[in-house]
Amino acid sequence: GLAISMQYSVTRCQIPVKAQHQRQNS
Repeated sequence: GLAISMQYSVTRCQIPVKAQHQRQNS
């Protein structure tokens, strides 16, 4: 329930951050 929701939110937050990081590097 709650743990899954938190994990999902964290994953959703981290994915775009990593994508932006890679775009800036290249």
